[in-house]
Amino acid sequence: MSTIDKMTVNEQLFTELTPEEGAVVEGGATFTLHSVYAAKADKQDDLYLKFNGEKVFGVTDMDNYDYKLAGKSKTFHGWGRLNFYDDDFWSGDDYLGGKWIYESPAYWHRAQATGKGYDYTAYYSVS
Repeated sequence: MSTIDKMTVNEQLFTELTPEEGAVVEGGATFTLHSVYAAKADKQDDLYLKFNGEKVFGVTDMDNYDYKLAGKSKTFHGWGRLNFYDDDFWSGDDYLGGKWIYESPAYWHRAQATGKGYDYTAYYSVS
């Protein structure tokens, strides 16, 4: 093998990858939160969402029938957790609900948190 051929082989082995490409190579997936909809919003809720402990939406006030774009992505392996919270300065944050997210085909999904006075839906995809 000539020196030029050896250099070409080395260049092909060491390629820079984005985090999303790296997750695919390693068998992982990308979670993307697209939007959040409030069918019913508690006037005292300051909504935020976390995926695997990292904030992906909010803190924001939501009114009834509000639809807000998010556009945040996170890579993960195997499974992850999407949680809804109400930000409370004085009494600690309230957990509103959550959903386990698994590596799955690339299409849209939804997660919902419903309770007394609120009904929030998060639209996301996994790829």
